[in-house]
Amino acid sequence: MVSRLVFAAIFIPLLLWMIISGGVPFLVMWEIIVGFMLYEFYDMIQKKGIQVFKKTGMVLGLLLPIIYFLSNYIDAIEHEKFMYFFLVICFFIIVARKILQNNPHNILKEVGFTLFGLIYIVFLFAFLLRMLLMPDGNLWALTTFLLVWATDSAAFFVGLSIGKHKLAPNISPKKSIEGAIGGLLGAIGAMIIIQHWYLANLHLSWGFVIGLGFFAGILGQLGDLTESAIKRDLDIKDSSTILRGHGGFLDRFDSILFVAPLVYYFVRVFILGN
Repeated sequence: MVSRLVFAAIFIPLLLWMIISGGVPFLVMWEIIVGFMLYEFYDMIQKKGIQVFKKTGMVLGLLLPIIYFLSNYIDAIEHEKFMYFFLVICFFIIVARKILQNNPHNILKEVGFTLFGLIYIVFLFAFLLRMLLMPDGNLWALTTFLLVWATDSAAFFVGLSIGKHKLAPNISPKKSIEGAIGGLLGAIGAMIIIQHWYLANLHLSWGFVIGLGFFAGILGQLGDLTESAIKRDLDIKDSSTILRGHGGFLDRFDSILFVAPLVYYFVRVFILGN
């Protein structure tokens, strides 16, 4: 417990500084988190006896933000198109990698799981990069993390205090319906505080604030349960043990994968109007 608190006390301020700073610090943060998440995901798959193109997938995944950075954040429309173009190129490269082995066995599994890792981790986490193209993008990225942390913390403490009814016992036995409701309310409460804190100058409507908090609370917990389901299917408790007392990077940032696209599109549609 002590090591967990010490690690959090060091890691969280550093992470927040990188998010708020943007630019190179944000790029470094993105590369570190995605690199470890991809490694953990492919490692879990391989432990199940399924071969994936681990090195190829990681190189492709880590190449994405570097291209963005060197292109000096291409405009949002081109950026949107590039995301899908990148996935298509990844698919061709991974398929070609398998074909060059001259071995047709397990092509669907090997190509499918390698590509799934890129979609599940790189594509979804890249919405944080896309936020930097928007006005106050680093603040919206910060909001993404704070909403997830508020959801996780509220769900944990409410579930620990009054949780009696199991939410998804075959996926995550310790999670309760009461905890899930607490997490939902925690996200809404966090968004209300954020509205009056560093987003006060945006004069956000109450509909936007409550709506974003509500759906962040739902998707954040869905992201957590999704990763838990993957681990259950693979008979693995934690994605890794690299973060002392916190499991692996994928265990810590699984909810971000689902909430980042939500925040991005909420801002684009309801604030920027495009």
